[in-house]
Amino acid sequence: PEPIFGVTVSIAPGDDGKDVRDRDWVYAQIDLAEHLYAPLGVHVHVAQFRTLDAKLARVGEPKERDAFAPLVTAGTIDVFVVRSLRDADVKTLYRMGVTWDSRTTPSRRYIVLSAEAKRSSLVHELGHYFGIQPHSPVKNNLMSYDREDELVFLDAAQSALVKNAARAFRASGSLQVFGLTP
Repeated sequence: PEPIFGVTVSIAPGDDGKDVRDRDWVYAQIDLAEHLYAPLGVHVHVAQFRTLDAKLARVGEPKERDAFAPLVTAGTIDVFVVRSLRDADVKTLYRMGVTWDSRTTPSRRYIVLSAEAKRSSLVHELGHYFGIQPHSPVKNNLMSYDREDELVFLDAAQSALVKNAARAFRASGSLQVFGLTP
């Protein structure tokens, strides 16, 4: 049996009051993560959906990224879907996603995704969540900025990092196992 890790997804409202992304968009992100990580023995599923406060919908400064730390759900991978995500260093750039270690609460790690994120953005950020650094220069490597959503792959070293991190998260109890695959 292989562990299934839960993902808590919090979605910001758009200007019209509706979620900036619907659940089908989230499930498409999760499906790609399952496709890539399942062969490594790592599974993810949505444990719960929540609504974000509208004041957290636009993220720019690092302190705005840190504002998510109190919302982290113990034992799950937290994903916050926002309207826009500006680069923390280059103010004119916008990002599709970021894995963030809170500066105010260093034990809190979470993912922030822009509503403009590609289908492979969550799976890329999960790579960072599971410890893959730095970005890859190889086209279509999951950790490259130059990738096509359906063609992504991990190399052997990256795959080993994900497997080891998943084992460590499971052993430490920092991520709960929400079930085991048959």
